[in-house]
Amino acid sequence: MSKQITLTIMIAISVALFCHETANAQVQRAESGSAADSSDAAKKAAILASKDWQNMMSEFHEWLSVQVLLTPQQVAQLKAKLEAEVHTMSSAELKDFLNQWNAKLSILLGKDAAEAREWLAQNLVVMADGYRKQFLKELGPTDVSNMTAAEIEQMILEIRAKRVSRQKQSAAFNAARQQEVQYAGKVHADWQKETQQAAKDFGTAAKFGTYQSHYGPPMREYSTPGRYVPAYGGPFGGYGWGLFW
Repeated sequence: MSKQITLTIMIAISVALFCHETANAQVQRAESGSAADSSDAAKKAAILASKDWQNMMSEFHEWLSVQVLLTPQQVAQLKAKLEAEVHTMSSAELKDFLNQWNAKLSILLGKDAAEAREWLAQNLVVMADGYRKQFLKELGPTDVSNMTAAEIEQMILEIRAKRVSRQKQSAAFNAARQQEVQYAGKVHADWQKETQQAAKDFGTAAKFGTYQSHYGPPMREYSTPGRYVPAYGGPFGGYGWGLFW
C-alpha cells in the first residue's frame, strides 16, 4: 500500500474519531443542560411554594387594596406584567425579585406611606380628570414595579413635603379669611350700633309741629287750654287773635 493511501486512511479515521467525540460532547452538554434546567426549575418551584413567597404575595394584594393611584385597569395590567416576568425568570432572578418586593412592600405598607395615601385620597377624590392628570404628573414616577425601595421611599418623602407645603398654604389662606370675616363682623356690629343709636335719637327728637317757619308767627301756648294768640303783628300790621274755645 502506498504512503498516500495510508495517509488518506489515517485522516479519515481521525475525522471519524473527531466527529464521534464532538457528538458525545454535544450529548453530554445537552444532558448537563437538561439536568441544570431541571434543577433550576425545581429551585424556582420551591421558591414559589415557600412561605416567604406567600407572605410577599399577601402583602402585595394588601397594598393593592389600599393604594389610591392605580385604576382597576392599571392594577390588572400590573398583575399581568409581573406574572409574565416571573414566568421567564431563573431561580436566582426570582429570589432577587422576592427580596426586592419584600423591601418595597415594607415601605409601601408603612406609616409614612399610609399618611401619604390618606392625603392623596382626600385630594384626588375632589379633582376633575384634567387636574388629576396634572397633579399626578407633578408627583413624578409612581410605577413601583419599576422603582427600587429607595426610590419609593424618596417618592413618599416628596409627597409628604408637598402635603406640608399645601397645609401651610391652606392655613395661611384660612387665617386671612378669618381676619376678613372678623373685620366684616366688626363693621356690621358698628353699623348696627349706629343704627340703633340713630333710632334712639329719632325717638327723642322734636315732634311734628315744633319746627317754626320763618314765614309764620310762632304760637305760644298759654295756661288756658285751647287759647292761642300770635306773638306779633300779622303781615298787614296790627294784631289778630287766634282760635278761641
